Amino acid sequence: MLNTTLPPMRPELVVCPNSTCDASGRIGVHSIKERRYKCHACGKTFAETSGTPLFGLKHPLWMVGVVLAFCGPKILAFLARYERPVIIASIAALILAIVVFHFR
Repeated sequence: MLNTTLPPMRPELVVCPNSTCDASGRIGVHSIKERRYKCHACGKTFAETSGTPLFGLKHPLWMVGVVLAFCGPKILAFLARYERPVIIASIAALILAIVVFHFR
């Protein structure tokens, strides 16, 4: 496993994903280890990747970056036509294929 340093969490750049909450300026860090934020207006906690196609992905973000760099813009254009679960499954399959190819 690679030892990588994650970028610092920046709550001032985050907006609460709760559609009923309108307080975007009152966001704090809930958990650095899990990379979660907390909205102090509505009390909800949410992940750093909430509202992005990467939400729910079980692989590290650096691995997704390797896959996207390896596959290039053609795979992104192909995946843009599909819903988020299909994109996540496709990225997971690509990660598995790259790992199997690399360690065989």
